[in-house]
Amino acid sequence: MPNFDDIYELQAFLDKISYDPSEDKVIGVTDYNCHVLLHDENDYPIVLLIPIDVFHETWDNWLEGKRSMCERYNHYCGVLGSTKIEDAEILEDSEITIFHKGEEVKPFVVQVWEFSPFHDFEHG
Repeated sequence: MPNFDDIYELQAFLDKISYDPSEDKVIGVTDYNCHVLLHDENDYPIVLLIPIDVFHETWDNWLEGKRSMCERYNHYCGVLGSTKIEDAEILEDSEITIFHKGEEVKPFVVQVWEFSPFHDFEHG
């Protein structure tokens, strides 16, 4: 699991996390959160805990962005898009474990409270 010497390293790490609602895998749902699996640049697992209402809001926003791109180009398009975390909390004491490369590991767990309303879209 990544270690951070100061708040700036932690913020830099969070800034690198790109959530793509169309690609990242929902691995579980609890009463209040969707658990979404993605990986950092070193292939270390990250689990985002996203409140269900934030998950739906982000998906709706992402779909609206995709619709807008398809209309702009007047055809189906392979839009690639991700969004950045605006507000989150690192859960260092989480007891979540997952299997990664055949081993049980503790992923980096991030409780997300808000995503940017602006997705980084690219026409493909």
